[in-house]
Amino acid sequence: MKKLLLILVLTVICSSVARADARSDWQYLLDEHARLHQEGLYEQAISVGQKALNLAEVEGGKDHPFAALSLNMLADTYSGLG
Repeated sequence: MKKLLLILVLTVICSSVARADARSDWQYLLDEHARLHQEGLYEQAISVGQKALNLAEVEGGKDHPFAALSLNMLADTYSGLG
């Protein structure tokens, strides 16, 4: 019984670490997107922004706030293209 409980606890901890890694990856991509956008490198920013959006949707789903923020930032970049 103790072994089963230990395995369950370790599984929960590992999945939390994986989610934290995904969040930091998403945050890195979002920061990179913002930097490229500010530098006027819109095409590159869109490419990075799409990666951030894809990661957010895979990790949290299309209705997740990270996906919404990624979409908002992409929309802002597309408007910069004119």
